[in-house]
Amino acid sequence: MKSWLVLRLTGIILPLLVFGSCAIVFMPYYSAGGDWPARVFFDHRYKLPSGGSLDLLIEEVEAVIEIVGQKEEEVHIVASQSLPFYRRGVMMGGLSRSSPRIEVETQESALKIRVEGRKQTLLPVNISLTVPRNVNLERINLKEGNVMIRDLFGRARIDLERGNLKVQNFSGSLEASVMKGNLEAEVLDLRENDDINLLTEEGDITLFLEPEASARIEAQALHGRLTFEFPHEKRVENYLLTTLREGGAKIFLRSMKGDIKIKKIE
Repeated sequence: MKSWLVLRLTGIILPLLVFGSCAIVFMPYYSAGGDWPARVFFDHRYKLPSGGSLDLLIEEVEAVIEIVGQKEEEVHIVASQSLPFYRRGVMMGGLSRSSPRIEVETQESALKIRVEGRKQTLLPVNISLTVPRNVNLERINLKEGNVMIRDLFGRARIDLERGNLKVQNFSGSLEASVMKGNLEAEVLDLRENDDINLLTEEGDITLFLEPEASARIEAQALHGRLTFEFPHEKRVENYLLTTLREGGAKIFLRSMKGDIKIKKIE
């Protein structure tokens, strides 16, 4: 059985269509950058010692992930979703079942987080993690969305199918791949045993290094352009093989369809 009601909200008259226990309100459209509040559905803290490891697996839901280092030896997980008319102009009642399922497995020095979308999950999820600054991100896996990582040192491995990845103020070994989207990384304090591997299928790679960085670099933009701001020997347009200073760390960059830029940090 369905019926129509009229809802008045801040001077706007809105039609309300009721189907049993579920209500659909037809709202004015607002872009994703609006000021509508988010609904927090998960907020928990877990102990993790400095130097511990973290896994994050996102399945069947689009996500915006932010991972930030802090001095406390704990992981604070906050997951939220913006109001339902955030994208499609439609708000649905009874949303408790639409939030993704979050499972956390704890060990003495490791934490595994799994986020799984449900059939009713129609909206992207925002996941904010504050973690110890010295942490090993053993696996961050996401099919669609954006990932932001900053203020960390250790190891990190990120796999993203569609979206953009940005890494700031990071020190250590970094392995990241993006199938369709851009990848930007700022790597500081390169050391001899550090390995940096950045790959994209369709998208640009931008790597920021300190002026005194010491590394062996191989970069290839198969169907794009390559820009290198450090002194180097003559090279072909889209391929670079060079050594900076003593050549300590190993850096490998490859983009199938996109540009590669290796820039100095000012």
